[in-house]
Amino acid sequence: RLNMTKIKSTIFIFLGFSFLFGVIPNKKAHQEDDLGNTPNQFTNSRVVTSSSYFNGNEWYARVVNDGQWAADEPASASGGLWPRGSNNSVLWDAGLWIGFKDDQDNIQFSGVRYQSDFTPGPYGVTDSDNENYRVYKVNRWDDATVSDWSDWPVDMGAPWQDNNSDGSYDPAVDQPYLPLDQTLYSVYNDSTDHHVFGTSINGIEVHQTIFGGVSIDHSDLSRTFFIKYEIINKGSINWNNARFGPWSDVDLGDYMNDVIGVDVDSNMVYCYSKHAGDETDVFGISPAVGFRYISSVNSLDDTLSSGGCIGNDCGNGVGGNFNNPNNANEAYNRMLGLDNDGNNIYGLDGQELRFVHPGDPVSGTGWLDELVGDRLMFFSVAPGQLIEPGDTVGFVMAVIIAQGTDNLNSITELRDASYEAKTLWDSNFNGVGLVDRP
Repeated sequence: RLNMTKIKSTIFIFLGFSFLFGVIPNKKAHQEDDLGNTPNQFTNSRVVTSSSYFNGNEWYARVVNDGQWAADEPASASGGLWPRGSNNSVLWDAGLWIGFKDDQDNIQFSGVRYQSDFTPGPYGVTDSDNENYRVYKVNRWDDATVSDWSDWPVDMGAPWQDNNSDGSYDPAVDQPYLPLDQTLYSVYNDSTDHHVFGTSINGIEVHQTIFGGVSIDHSDLSRTFFIKYEIINKGSINWNNARFGPWSDVDLGDYMNDVIGVDVDSNMVYCYSKHAGDETDVFGISPAVGFRYISSVNSLDDTLSSGGCIGNDCGNGVGGNFNNPNNANEAYNRMLGLDNDGNNIYGLDGQELRFVHPGDPVSGTGWLDELVGDRLMFFSVAPGQLIEPGDTVGFVMAVIIAQGTDNLNSITELRDASYEAKTLWDSNFNGVGLVDRP
């Protein structure tokens, strides 16, 4: 990587005083596709976490049972690669952010950022290293002889198909939720100290289902996987003005050529390469990668609350602090659609916005990300009501990569693929012609 000393110095100066205690990544490394299901022990970790990976189509994404689903651990390398079997970095790390205010108007925040505020298992467990709280992974061609199929944790909320309608999971008759070729399921919670964002325990339990596959009728599906979050308030406090959404350190090939955009109409945040041809030695043609909000679970809004670029120079062309958040307050402000300091965001024309860089790079119009660099991106979704103890909310998102004829045409292809993902989800994947053991 070019100019690594300067890059690292900038990162350390910026994050050194932060209490986002995630280990600063060394982005020279890459992750191999053939890493097995090995223990994942973070520096100064509270628990030993198990890890697996989604590889049900062209993607490779390492999934850890503490909420990271494109984890740079344990390989200290990019956790999301494309195509599977290559060292082509797409996502360095990714996971869930949750922010809200309690009844005393204090900001509470739980999330992932190179490490995690979450620990494996349901809320309140004291044995987080229990093997029962691993990442469960099944394929469409598996059966009851496979341990994750036979042990599918329906008692922890894992979705399944009751083939004989008796209400009891029998692995010889019933099957895990497998709308496509592969499904991964895990449960995690925030019932221990928050080492990343530093706020208090919030009573959060997350049920995470990742799934995807390939289709002879829908080619874009082979470059898409879905994540369904079910988020339960297992604590005793109200979640006021809550926000939920994914965060990621995006490294699309040459991470110093990354820029971020938001397609507000598509409910999608995405990363693309600013300069055409700079990824020739990695991808051939620069792809684009996006997170599309697909559907709500229990009364989340139908449209994004905020989203866009995080990092140095993200606010090019307008004022505002859009750098890496130094604390939970700044991260929560971004999820509200404000800058880090809680100020409104105004575009090039002075219009108030909730998004950073919602312009259209294909047509060259609107507020665009013009200054390339190492970028992070996120989006957030708001609930339509107060989240009280016992309530469940959640959402479904699609992670999509697309490759067109050049870096900008890849954005066009990404938009098309995102609409196909939305349509297939809404139709419960009817008409998807699956391929025999892809």
